[in-house]
Amino acid sequence: MGSRAGGIAATNTGPHTAPEPTAALARIALPIIEIPTATQLYRVHRDGYDPVYFTPRKPPIHRFDDPDGAFGTLYLGELLEAGFVETLLRNPRLRLVARAEIDMRRWSILTGLRTLRLVDFTGPGLSVVGMDGGVNTGPYRISQAWARALFNHTDAPDGVLYPSRHDPSLKCAAVFSRSGLDFDVSAPRLFGRPWVNETLKRYGKVLVS
Repeated sequence: MGSRAGGIAATNTGPHTAPEPTAALARIALPIIEIPTATQLYRVHRDGYDPVYFTPRKPPIHRFDDPDGAFGTLYLGELLEAGFVETLLRNPRLRLVARAEIDMRRWSILTGLRTLRLVDFTGPGLSVVGMDGGVNTGPYRISQAWARALFNHTDAPDGVLYPSRHDPSLKCAAVFSRSGLDFDVSAPRLFGRPWVNETLKRYGKVLVS
C-alpha cells in the first residue's frame, strides 16, 4: 500500500515513473532560480515559423505542456546545443542525420524582457518539492501534471528549468505563457556547416545528404 509524504504520492508504476504532485505542494516554497533579463536563450524552429511559439493548448504534446490546455509552453535551451539535440537528435539509435532535416530549421536568440523565475528541476530542487529525476525523463502524463501544479502554485513561477533528456549536461527551459511575459527576438539564423559537423561528431552522428 502506498503512503503520502511531502508534496508527492509515494506510489510509482515503473522504474522511470516519477511521483505525482499532491495538494501538499501548495505548502512548499518552490525552489526558484532567477534568469536575469539580459540572459540569451536559444530556440530551434522550422524555417518560416515564429521563434516565440507556445505549444498548442490542447491536446498536450510535449513534456511540460498543460494537460488541461489552460496555458501554452515555450521550450528553450540554455545553449544552442540544447535546442539542437532536443530537436534533431531525439532518437539516439540513429547514427545518420539527414542534411534536409537541418536545412529546414533555423535558430534564434530569445532574451526575456523581464527576469524569468523558473522552478529548478536540475538538482536539489527536485527533492525540495518531493520529486525525483523521473519527471525529466519519464512519462509525459506525470511531467504535464507537475507543469499544471506549478503554474497554479501561489509562487507563480514562469516555468521549469530542467536537464535535457538527450544530454543531461545541458539545461532547457519550459516557459509558461503568462500575461506580461515577452521576449526580444533575434532574426532567425542558418546552422553553419562547420558547427553542425563538429556537434554531430561530438554525439557520434554523421551528416548525410
